[in-house]
Amino acid sequence: MKNYILILIFIFFIAGESFSQLVRKDMVVPDIPGYVTLKCDFHIHTVFSDGNVWPTVRVEEAWLLGYDAISITDHIEYQPHKKYIPVQHNAGYEIAKPQGDRQDMIVIQGSEITRVMPPGHLNAIFIKDAKRIETERIGHMHSAETHTHGYLDSIDHHHQDYMMAIKEAVDQGGFVFWNHPGWEPQAPDGIKMYDVHKDLIGKGWLKGIEVANWDTWYPEAFQWCLEYGLTMLSNSDIHQTEEIYEKITKVTRRPVTLVFAREKSEESIHEALADARTAVWFNDMVIGKEEFLEPLFSQSIAISQAFFTDNDRNRYYNLKNKSDFTIDLLPPDEDQVIELLPQSTVIISVKDNQGEIDYDVKNFLIGPDQSMRVKLSID
Repeated sequence: MKNYILILIFIFFIAGESFSQLVRKDMVVPDIPGYVTLKCDFHIHTVFSDGNVWPTVRVEEAWLLGYDAISITDHIEYQPHKKYIPVQHNAGYEIAKPQGDRQDMIVIQGSEITRVMPPGHLNAIFIKDAKRIETERIGHMHSAETHTHGYLDSIDHHHQDYMMAIKEAVDQGGFVFWNHPGWEPQAPDGIKMYDVHKDLIGKGWLKGIEVANWDTWYPEAFQWCLEYGLTMLSNSDIHQTEEIYEKITKVTRRPVTLVFAREKSEESIHEALADARTAVWFNDMVIGKEEFLEPLFSQSIAISQAFFTDNDRNRYYNLKNKSDFTIDLLPPDEDQVIELLPQSTVIISVKDNQGEIDYDVKNFLIGPDQSMRVKLSID
């Protein structure tokens, strides 16, 4: 009888474990010819700067949402929890990386270099030791008891030690990009590229810009990326829990950087970013170069054979969206947009003499004010 009870307890325990298992909601985004499409967030904070969660929570949140890779990018300079949590610049990555390995999530080491504008806030990812990015002046500041935002003004209005921090990140093989260039507290007069940024681009140190951050996207940053050949990024900059973030921002989806990599690996992501093979997925918009958006679109849809012909010889087709994108199609000479929701199908009709249809894909942007035009071939 005793053994029977023990067996029942064991079965109950195993059943309970299986029922409590976390379930991932995959992001359905197609690969494009020659590349796999990886869903990434390269701007995330934890309690080791001004975030509110432990590093492993960041991995679990991103895994549940369907991301393939993240970077923990805690501030080097801003450490508001240091009274309770020692300043340890590598800790976020070191704690998150083993959790990522267990959940098939690529965790990339990074840090945020935090200064007044210019140059503003810059992320450095693929670094090897965040501690070495801390300059002497910043280290001295961390030794003080109190910590406020005001320290940045006295440091950077008179000392350009941010150049030393950026150089160290670059020397470590880091990929440096400019965060939220139009963030109002640092750009009260509107978004602007300064000479400092042009100098960093000229040196080959600044390689990308966040076109979207938090709950905002920046058309000007999109244009700069096109003009200067920079990598486009779309990141959450999340500090709270995922649930609170969604309630505060009211975004339809947390920002995603789509990376077109040769394989799912950290090395391939680095190579793709260096080659500017990315696109921005922000709310219901997909933003990027046409060379990537066109195959992304074509791999997302499928058109059936004609299933009906009416008395006027109009042919009817099923147009299916296989992806998680919302796709807004504007037919020629019409003002009514066809909204093709994620993983859904609409019926379209085509005149008898047509072999293809032109559409403006209103929410696939290849320029700040330019939507992508496509031709759909039909039988």
